[in-house]
Amino acid sequence: MNSIGRKTIAEALKDWSLSIPSPVNRRAAPRWWSFRFFGFDVPCYNFEWRQQALAHHDLHHVVTGYPCTLFGEMQIATWEFAAGRYPNAFATLFCLPLVALGALLIPRKAWSAFKYGRQCCSLFTTPITAELLATSVDDLRIRIVRDPRSTGKLWDAALFSLLVVQSALLCSLPIWIWVAVSL
Repeated sequence: MNSIGRKTIAEALKDWSLSIPSPVNRRAAPRWWSFRFFGFDVPCYNFEWRQQALAHHDLHHVVTGYPCTLFGEMQIATWEFAAGRYPNAFATLFCLPLVALGALLIPRKAWSAFKYGRQCCSLFTTPITAELLATSVDDLRIRIVRDPRSTGKLWDAALFSLLVVQSALLCSLPIWIWVAVSL
């Protein structure tokens, strides 16, 4: 995480092979995107809310250092819920299951991401400008921290548990629907 700290956000995004957002030159986003899940490509429609959130989401990867892998997406989703989620119900429904998966598959890393997110504020409401892209990663990390002492408290554990329970209930919703229809 520290090796990229002196780079600008634009340089770090390029190094990570992430798109460099440009508020002036928005090219048409593809209608479909896919992700690899247990060896299979899963196609997904590229909704407008996803296109709008993605640039900030990529900034979060660079600032937190969480990788662009399945486990990294679990960490960044947990961090974003703690730091301030994207204000869209569909985005919430899309990302919330990643929290339960993280708690199940990488519990220590998920808890650590939640604690770090509780110390920070997300960038979802921050305009992406040339000035922001020229900012160093270290400087942006400092700017997003709201209270470095607000971590690991009992209240955080309760909030994390509640988030995981909500996520698990959402993940199990199709099963409950199937059971109800089967009766």
